[in-house]
Amino acid sequence: LAVAPWAAKLKDSVFTKQLFDKAAMAGHKIRTKIYMAWLENTLRLEAREKRFDLRPTPEGIVADFETLDGRHVLKAVDLESDPQALVDEWLSGGQKVTGEQVED
Repeated sequence: LAVAPWAAKLKDSVFTKQLFDKAAMAGHKIRTKIYMAWLENTLRLEAREKRFDLRPTPEGIVADFETLDGRHVLKAVDLESDPQALVDEWLSGGQKVTGEQVED
């Protein structure tokens, strides 16, 4: 169970609490309910057809979601960072978001 320490950090971190708040606010802005659930050690967020998972691995936490063009994204997550950029990237379908504008 090499993921156990990372699973505990994910469940108890300030990052996760901020992620819940920021995802709910982002959902409100786009008039979409963000569903959040723990599936064992994985934190899953869903909004319409978009799914986003945070999973512990032996090396740390990874984010797992799909882009608008169907590419699968796996990226390392720093639990000391601000989750807003990750929420924005997920909800924009993998596009880089700056302020209210989506860059091409």
